[in-house]
Amino acid sequence: MTWADPGYFEDFWTVRGYVGADDQNLAQQVYEVTTTVGSVLTAEDLLARGGNISAVYYFDERHPVAITLNDGDVSRMAGGAITLLSGKAVGRELAISAVLGDALGAVTGPYGYPELFDGVAPGDEILVSNRKFLAQCYWPQYHLEGELEYRPNHTWAVDGQQIYPQRKHHSFMNMGPDYLYHFDGKMILVQSTPDINHWEPAATEYHAMARRSFGDQLDDHFRLWWNEGVPRTAMLEVGTPPKPHFSTWEVEFVGAVDQAVFDLIEWIENGKEPPPTTGYEYSPDGKVTLAPSAAERKGIQPVVRASANGAIRAEVKVSEPVNFEAEAEVPGGTGKIIGAEWDFEGDGTWPFKEEGIDGTSDSIRLSATHSFDTPGTYFPAVRVTAHRNGDIEATKGRLPNLGRVRVVVS
Repeated sequence: MTWADPGYFEDFWTVRGYVGADDQNLAQQVYEVTTTVGSVLTAEDLLARGGNISAVYYFDERHPVAITLNDGDVSRMAGGAITLLSGKAVGRELAISAVLGDALGAVTGPYGYPELFDGVAPGDEILVSNRKFLAQCYWPQYHLEGELEYRPNHTWAVDGQQIYPQRKHHSFMNMGPDYLYHFDGKMILVQSTPDINHWEPAATEYHAMARRSFGDQLDDHFRLWWNEGVPRTAMLEVGTPPKPHFSTWEVEFVGAVDQAVFDLIEWIENGKEPPPTTGYEYSPDGKVTLAPSAAERKGIQPVVRASANGAIRAEVKVSEPVNFEAEAEVPGGTGKIIGAEWDFEGDGTWPFKEEGIDGTSDSIRLSATHSFDTPGTYFPAVRVTAHRNGDIEATKGRLPNLGRVRVVVS
């Protein structure tokens, strides 16, 4: 968050009252080294080494996305930042996103350097430091975020007096130009929980501030649709498709975006209101909890629940049958169920398809039995997909969700 409060990162290490200045134990965790670039690696190079790197989906496989170093303890560099001290990219600062063997990958995006290591050459001098990362870990206790009614002040206080120095509130949404939270048109915000690319408080804050701006007219302009189980990992694989087992704990978000676009067009052009905002609660510790039932949750994603032997966790012996049950429901008026499938071993193959689903029902109850041949811990999953028009052959607007359980086999 250097962009939000650049002075904080200096004050943290130099001003009394900040942990960085007061705690010598933390000072001992600082790692800084000046060294030189050994080699510059493309995404293709990384794949040839048997690895991949996240956050480079803006580029083709020939773009430089990582480097190796001529000196320095690479194992201590996770969480650090690279500053180019010489060469064509002098002055560029990149946060280290991954340590892959002896290679360092970096973060890119609309608020970083999209060039990554473009222009960097072997022999260029760099500084690697984790000072900003360590300071970032303590950000919440110096930046109270109590301006919004749903986000009360953190409890860094004794007898009403704050323990730590407090700095100006910096919004999760204040990235680049300030948001006004008021617009003349209509908006559907599709947000995932969890979402590794977009922190959940960003959506909750935008929702709260839009509510403050529009008041009773909020529903004339705005919807927030939450999807669960959508970390967007599938977008972060470079040159290879997502690992199959990912599909047993995450689902695609593209169908929800498709439907949001369709509904937004109808809302603007024909005055047809889209489904209501998802029911959710946001707690001060940053957790978003979606309403438990489809009727309460609303939005457009189906709600799916699963059990193994009547609970979310089962302990069984090898070859002992496990009874699985699942139920799913689509929020009222938002679609029909077009498919359901099971993956008991958690390997992403989804070998068990439920037959007879024809896209005419908005709820479903399922049961299945499976036994395990090898001891271990398994995470069986059921995946249920809905569609607005109940089109079982649809390629757009597919809305999946998962129910998962744990089975311990001994």
